[in-house]
Amino acid sequence: MFRPLCRLVPRQLLSALLFVTALLTGSTPAHALEKAVLQLKWLHHFQFAGYYMALEKGFYREAGLDVTIKEGGPDAEVEKDVAAGRADFGTGTSAILLALAKGADFVVIVQVFQNSPAIFLTPRKTGIRSVADMAGKRFMYSNQHGDMLALLKNNRVNEDQIIKVPHRGDPRDLIEGKADVMLAYSFNEPYIMELNGEPYYSFSPLSFGINFYGDNFFTTGSNVRERPDFVSAFRQASLRGWQYALQHKDETVEVIQEKYSQGMSREHLRFERRPDRHGNPAPHGRAGIPEQNPLAAYQRDLCRTRHVAQGI
Repeated sequence: MFRPLCRLVPRQLLSALLFVTALLTGSTPAHALEKAVLQLKWLHHFQFAGYYMALEKGFYREAGLDVTIKEGGPDAEVEKDVAAGRADFGTGTSAILLALAKGADFVVIVQVFQNSPAIFLTPRKTGIRSVADMAGKRFMYSNQHGDMLALLKNNRVNEDQIIKVPHRGDPRDLIEGKADVMLAYSFNEPYIMELNGEPYYSFSPLSFGINFYGDNFFTTGSNVRERPDFVSAFRQASLRGWQYALQHKDETVEVIQEKYSQGMSREHLRFERRPDRHGNPAPHGRAGIPEQNPLAAYQRDLCRTRHVAQGI
């Protein structure tokens, strides 16, 4: 007669079954996952592909993290959200140097884009032919980009000389005459202009010798000092996500279109993913800024640092 090696009461049996199930499925008990919030600075686009794929492919979970990705927009104040603890990590631009200069305790973990894709976009019908012509014009503006502020100032245009109108992230407002100029990204809004047959001009800081870095992701210095394993786990999982996204662009487009930005067509997302439209996404190698010194990578390129100091 078969005799069990041990007798289990129902509660013990349930616990044993749950344990075996966890082993077989490779899952981690929910209570073991550390919650983390990533605040994006803009609406869902391919520019955040690495974070989406880190979440969708389970890289964050494998690192012991339960990550929530929060969409941003024209009114997003990522630095304030991270500083206040509403988010653990944020995506930022070179404008984070302004916060650092004012005493903010931030650390840039990885520099994702080596050049800024930000541009000023204007329909040809506005008659604007130079940055200087933008003074007194209706402007869909956002203060998230230090390079764009530097571009204005270098052309003798101050922020108080432009007429700020609501920035909904929609270039159709330019086409419909609701605004004259839009702060845009080279990999996004020009697609809508071309799709609608609207001739336009774009003004990139790079064309004026202003070479800032583009997107990064950052956290607080206190997180780095007090929760180094937490920060390191998020960093490594995010880098895995970026590597995967750049190596599997078609799959990434499908994921973004289905789960994050349903309002965008696959053709639009394919336009966005083109490397010539981005600021050289390269979240490896030199892109990583040492956690001990958030300005280290910027100081390696004194020209960029001077632009920050002189332009802003």
